[in-house]
Amino acid sequence: MNADDALDPRAQRAHDDTRLMQQERPHSERGAVSSHRVANVLTVAVCLWALFETPWEMSPADDGMQTLALLAAKLLLVCTALCAVQGSHLARLAFAFLCGSSLIAVGSTLPFECIASTRLFGLSFVECVLKALLLLSLVISRLRQPS
Repeated sequence: MNADDALDPRAQRAHDDTRLMQQERPHSERGAVSSHRVANVLTVAVCLWALFETPWEMSPADDGMQTLALLAAKLLLVCTALCAVQGSHLARLAFAFLCGSSLIAVGSTLPFECIASTRLFGLSFVECVLKALLLLSLVISRLRQPS
């Protein structure tokens, strides 16, 4: 005698529903979840890198207002990233915009930074790579979402 045979019809249906809920997600949903995780990891990586490179972005010649503007920009970036990681669609779009515009601005100066300072070039290059990977992962995550 099977254990399921002893259940009345309502309990049998509830048992079957539970079994269906425990089955694996379809492949497309698994891909969307994993690409979403990659986007979240890259979002955190971009923030950590932005905080890491802050000392090199500050100059002794900067006055208080320039330092305040830099710190405000870092705070805005981190707050937007935290909201994006928490699942806010609007924050994810805002963070993608911030990264995309920064990628254009910083990426266009890479050849000049390479000539001026290899250290600054290295910092900017890593920043550009992280932001490009993030944007790519956000696009892939968006394409894999079930419609």
